[in-house]
Amino acid sequence: TNEARYKMREYKITYKRNDMPSDFISSAIKWAHNSKDAVRLLLSRNQGRDKTVQFKRGGSGIILNVEDITDGECG
Repeated sequence: TNEARYKMREYKITYKRNDMPSDFISSAIKWAHNSKDAVRLLLSRNQGRDKTVQFKRGGSGIILNVEDITDGECG
């Protein structure tokens, strides 16, 4: 149905930043229609060929995982 197309999902994005210690893993929770849109909310530009990303708040790093954590019925 059209209703399902517009439902937002909750995503947990884990990532490493180049300006932090190598064993430090950051995470963010974002609401979006799909995982690709959730990741875009963190980035100032798309992921490069070497998997490096530029974050909106400055710095660079790599996305480790994007997990849908929506529980139950939403919207």
